[in-house]
Amino acid sequence: MLVIRKIKGNKFNNYKSYIEYKCDCGCISKVRTDNFYDGIKCRKCLDFNKGKDYTGLKYNRLTFLYKTKKMVGKYYLWALKCECGNIVYKAAHLVTFGKVKSCGCLKLQKASEQGKHNKGKANGMYGISRKGEKNPNWNPNLDRDKRIRKRLIPGYKEWRTAVFNRDNYTCQKCNIKGSRLQAHHIESYSECKEKRLIIDNGITLCEKCHKEFHSQFGVKNFNKDIKEWLNMRRIDDDKI
Repeated sequence: MLVIRKIKGNKFNNYKSYIEYKCDCGCISKVRTDNFYDGIKCRKCLDFNKGKDYTGLKYNRLTFLYKTKKMVGKYYLWALKCECGNIVYKAAHLVTFGKVKSCGCLKLQKASEQGKHNKGKANGMYGISRKGEKNPNWNPNLDRDKRIRKRLIPGYKEWRTAVFNRDNYTCQKCNIKGSRLQAHHIESYSECKEKRLIIDNGITLCEKCHKEFHSQFGVKNFNKDIKEWLNMRRIDDDKI
C-alpha cells in the first residue's frame, strides 16, 4: 500500500484529515486518517473479499480454482477447470445455479448423441412423406380454392424447379442469370387448369421482366402474347 498524499482538515470537512493512497490492487482511494491506520481497505478489495470462498468445490463438470480481479458488470470472475481440461472464467452464481455446467463440451456431447438418435432410420420421420397435410407448414384454415389461388397445389414447386433447370436459371427476356427468377405460365394459370404443371407451359423470367409482361398484356395471357413479347426483344437486338 503506497501513500500518495496527506490531506489536512479544514472547516469544510470538520477539520478531519484524510490520506490518499494506492492500494495493492491498483485502486486509488481516499479515507480518513484514523480509518487508514485501523487497516480499512479500499472498496474494491472489500468487495473482492466478500462472499463465499468456492475454491476446490465442484459443480457439474467445473471445479473452482481461484478468484480473479476481472469483473463482468458487478461480478468477479472465477477461474474454473472443466473435466475435459479446459480453463474457463465465469461468475460464481452462474455455476452454482447450474446455468453453466461445463466449458461447452457437455453441450457438444449432447448434440452429438442426439444427432445419432435422429439419423437415418432412427429418425421418427424416416421414409414418411411430408407432402400435403403431413407437411409441418400445412395450414388447415385454407380451403381448396385458396390453395389454388396461392399456388399451394401438389407438384407446383417441382414444376417451377424443372422450368428453371431447363432454362439454366436464366431469364429468357434479358438473359440475366439467377437474379430473383420467377416461373411464368405461357398459357394462363387461371384459364388453362390442365396445363398448370406441364413444363413446356412454363418460361423463366426475372422479377422485373415478369412485371413488365403483365403490365403490358394483363394477367390473362396466351401463347401468342409471350411469343410477340419475345420477338420484340429479338427485333431490338437485331437493330443494335
